[in-house]
Amino acid sequence: DRTEDAMPGLEFPITLPIPAARIGLSRTIPEVPNREAVREVSELYVRAIESAQELIYIESQYLTSCAVRDALLNRMANRERPKLDIIIILPHKPERLKEEVTVGVPQAGLLAALQRQAQEHGHRLGIYNVVAGHRDDGAPIYVYIHAKLMIVDDRYFIVGSANLTNRSMSIDSEIVAAYEAGPGDRALMNAIRRVRVRLLLEHVGARGQVRSLVRPRGLVSRLDALVGQARITHHEVQGEEPSPIVKTIHDVALEFLDP
Repeated sequence: DRTEDAMPGLEFPITLPIPAARIGLSRTIPEVPNREAVREVSELYVRAIESAQELIYIESQYLTSCAVRDALLNRMANRERPKLDIIIILPHKPERLKEEVTVGVPQAGLLAALQRQAQEHGHRLGIYNVVAGHRDDGAPIYVYIHAKLMIVDDRYFIVGSANLTNRSMSIDSEIVAAYEAGPGDRALMNAIRRVRVRLLLEHVGARGQVRSLVRPRGLVSRLDALVGQARITHHEVQGEEPSPIVKTIHDVALEFLDP
């Protein structure tokens, strides 16, 4: 009420309605004298990935977390579980040279490892960038993805401040909110699905059709079919080893910037 009095007529449009539901808050808190570290965010992501039956959808500014990497690799290696569609939306490249050195090298290795595992075990993995338009010379203008979220099977929706990096999972102070739809909670599951579809529609652009994006099974194949026709494009994964100089700089910088 006080807010309305202070700012008469101010309205915030509801773009992604979610029904009233319980949420969980998970934290990363670094270890300090007389206080143990809290790594709830890392544990939350790992549990959600392990539970996946059909779809893992990730948008992240960076993807270098060893915990997330290992959870994805282990889930894909489990031959007793269903095959997955895994979608990862990332920026085309890090924004600054510092990030290129500290994030670019391990991220490239992580993505290459995921590709190898997906191919070996028959999972469908799509790693994408988003193009907003083109310059006069035809060069693409990429959207810089700044999101930090994951949706699993339209049952789990995790969003918050934590990047999927080792820092955010261990030594930075972070907090994320998580929705979990129970077996009979169709309203919440439908709301989480709407979040995923709305995000994909934004990334795909005018070529996107709700009908093609709703169903989890086969979603990577349908997105791949839109590459070259829509805003979404494949992320180039560098599988080769970095040069000795870059590798040395990276190893030294990593101790301080992404331990």
